[in-house]
Amino acid sequence: MHVRATRRSRMYLAALLPMALAVLLGAGTAFAQTSQAGSSSAPTTKSKKTRKKASAASASSAAATQPPQKGMVWVNTTSKVYHREGDRYYGKTKHGKYMTEADAIKAGYKLAKPRHAPKAKPKQ
Repeated sequence: MHVRATRRSRMYLAALLPMALAVLLGAGTAFAQTSQAGSSSAPTTKSKKTRKKASAASASSAAATQPPQKGMVWVNTTSKVYHREGDRYYGKTKHGKYMTEADAIKAGYKLAKPRHAPKAKPKQ
């Protein structure tokens, strides 16, 4: 069975082959140090989609860390519930935004139910 090498596997082989030869020839540590230094300076390329997701994620996480005003609630736009300050999911869901509690109720969002600790089983 013939397996076609992918671009990524060729890159791994190209990086591993010189290291393996160096280890076999006894120059393992010196070569490993120089190859690591060289690989860190190599430019990394990201696709436009990856860069867009990363910038959107950092923007949303920055917005999610602090509410614009004191007393605002975090609205989960996917599940249509809102979380008050102190709630486990306050500012932490993927799809959400801050708004006043009155605006959240007016928009049809419901208060998230509190999560209780699981009941302990009675000892027998």
